[in-house]
Amino acid sequence: MASGIQGEEAASAALWTAKAALALATLTVGETTLLGMPRAQALEAFADACRGFGAQVRTDPGQTSVRGVGIGGLVRPASPIGRGEDDFAIAVLAGLAAGQDAGAALVMSDAVARELAPGLALTGATIRAAAPVDGIVEIAGARDPLPASHGLLSPAAATAALLAALNAPGTSSLQAAAALPGSLAGLLRLFGAGVHVEAGRVTLRGRPELRPTRLDIDGLAAAAGRPS
Repeated sequence: MASGIQGEEAASAALWTAKAALALATLTVGETTLLGMPRAQALEAFADACRGFGAQVRTDPGQTSVRGVGIGGLVRPASPIGRGEDDFAIAVLAGLAAGQDAGAALVMSDAVARELAPGLALTGATIRAAAPVDGIVEIAGARDPLPASHGLLSPAAATAALLAALNAPGTSSLQAAAALPGSLAGLLRLFGAGVHVEAGRVTLRGRPELRPTRLDIDGLAAAAGRPS
């Protein structure tokens, strides 16, 4: 039987995987079905953020359906997103915002903004404090995002940079300081992205046509947590 700590780690892994899958489904054209999702309450704010970017997200008993808008097809959320989210979720949302020129306003700490900014800047994105008292940061991608070669990045910064690079032509690469959370590299492959990982170096071919799919999130998270 898993200990309490192991159970919490498994729950976090499933939640991170679910949020990464929601984000990637937002970037597809067509409908993705996600099975084995964590409880809806834990994902409600993140799903609303994806809706703000233009996705249609429907939660039914036992599954979540997402109809995406395609890479480069995101719209600007009408209000700030990310309030109450963990650093991984903030990095995912920041990567979506930085990959398109409409941008978004996100709620995040100064420390997270400083962590994400260097990696996003290499793609041509800008990140600036819009309402410092409220922790609101404005992120806007370049009209023509740039492929980039990054040095060593934290897992959160690497997550944001990879998602931003999806809308950049050519090949981007980065060195991740640790394994990417949320089964991100594996999920990118499942959605049809060309991604290669070797000795911590992640290489991504930009502007793929991500394909809608059907995934078991709980199964993916469990498999990612098992030793190979």
